[in-house]
Amino acid sequence: MNTQLPLSQWQAQRKKKLLFAVSMLLLLVVATAFFVYARQNLRLCEINKALIKNTHQEALWMEEEAKGTAVLGEKAQQLMQSAASQGLSPDDWAERRINLRQAQVTRQEANELLLSVARTKGRLFSVEEFDISVSRDDEGLFNISNRPNTPLLLTLRGTAVFRTGK
Repeated sequence: MNTQLPLSQWQAQRKKKLLFAVSMLLLLVVATAFFVYARQNLRLCEINKALIKNTHQEALWMEEEAKGTAVLGEKAQQLMQSAASQGLSPDDWAERRINLRQAQVTRQEANELLLSVARTKGRLFSVEEFDISVSRDDEGLFNISNRPNTPLLLTLRGTAVFRTGK
């Protein structure tokens, strides 16, 4: 009994096996390409997810800030209404900047200037810088020397707000 296949049948089987091997190899290449593509898409999706999460967090912060701004706006409106009802309308007040740097003034002029910026019902002064000193070493602020008109050095910078109406 001859167990060998004829040559044409053997070639046909060999061809089928070769075709099967090539098909499997091609299927493996396609599966690998699909796997690589899927992993890249997964990475892109993870990056997009992180970006969306950050954007969402920023949107939440912006929403909180907007709510806070709205509350501040409402409180400012209430304060403006309260001030207007008490006669503190911005139209009834004026503002002036005062800026004296190392100005030489007499003690009397210094007293008058300091009294003019003192807080009263119709006047406010917001001090940014204040300095008063003597111009000579042998003098003192609280001790008047033998020379009655020795000048003081005065630095005064700030904003004076005063009533113009009522």
